[in-house]
Amino acid sequence: GFGIGRVLGLSVGTTVFLARLFQAAVFVSLVYVGLRFMQAHKAKWLMFIIALLPVVVYQAVTLTADAYTTGVVLLFSGVVYTLFNRKTVMSRREIVWLSVSSMLLMFTKPSYALLILLVGLLPKRLFRNKKAHILIKSGVLIAGLICLLVLSLIGLRYGDSILVYKDATVVDSIGLSDQLIYILSHPINFIMTLITTVTTYQSWWGVGMIGTLGYNAISAPFGLLVLAYVALAITSLDKDKGFSKVVAAWSIIVSALAALSILVLLYGTFNQVGHERIEGVQGRYFVPLFFFLLVGIGRLLPITVKIKNTVAPWLHGCVSLLVLYTTFLIYYVALV
Repeated sequence: GFGIGRVLGLSVGTTVFLARLFQAAVFVSLVYVGLRFMQAHKAKWLMFIIALLPVVVYQAVTLTADAYTTGVVLLFSGVVYTLFNRKTVMSRREIVWLSVSSMLLMFTKPSYALLILLVGLLPKRLFRNKKAHILIKSGVLIAGLICLLVLSLIGLRYGDSILVYKDATVVDSIGLSDQLIYILSHPINFIMTLITTVTTYQSWWGVGMIGTLGYNAISAPFGLLVLAYVALAITSLDKDKGFSKVVAAWSIIVSALAALSILVLLYGTFNQVGHERIEGVQGRYFVPLFFFLLVGIGRLLPITVKIKNTVAPWLHGCVSLLVLYTTFLIYYVALV
């Protein structure tokens, strides 16, 4: 969008509009492919609801890296979830999409890149033979790790840019390496920091994961937040039998590790060493982890909610559009 604007000599406003339009198109395309992979599985409706959460749609039409991040994570989630439920050998097309989505995942953020660990648990039945099983899984994991390390090293050169939001008097006391040393040498203190952080910000995060829009933090009303969370919970309980309990448990663990890494990285790059709580964490940062966390929890719970295939599109579509439209209406009315 920016490139077209520069070439055509368009105004700043038109160029920004084009950039937002192209970004939204990329997000929709990524989610569409993820949903296409999952078209035979009930969990597609969980991805559908996540993709239409007000905070996700707002990011998709705003100039932010979160649109790409969420879109890629949902694409990767759709591909990997489908493979976990597959009973036959992967096709070449699926191998390509697994490889592509895994590499794209490395270009998001380090915390979400941890989701590639799910590839390690892909069942042997997906591969033609033992050699293919070892080569494909190890190839994806090793290539992803190398890519992540290279990108992380490059990113460290620009890590101080986040400190422009901090008072100049405290910048010198912020450092990732020093913070990691503090965490390892004071594990009990860090656990208390995590507890303090969660208890302090849990309500704010809960709102932010559904519908806190813009820098002016205009939020969806409480009733819509409850409706969105109920929809997510019910959809996660409409289970696919091919998703095993072992994989479900691993999905929860990996998602929890990714969430913890978000806290650790922000603690190291945005907070003074040994600070009593972790500042700078927003609820929307956890949204890309919703899918595998919720399908994992839903699979392990001894409760099943069966929704007929003829009812699901209407039910999930109406609820999602109601929450989305009302939240955006409130947002734009508040701006006026």
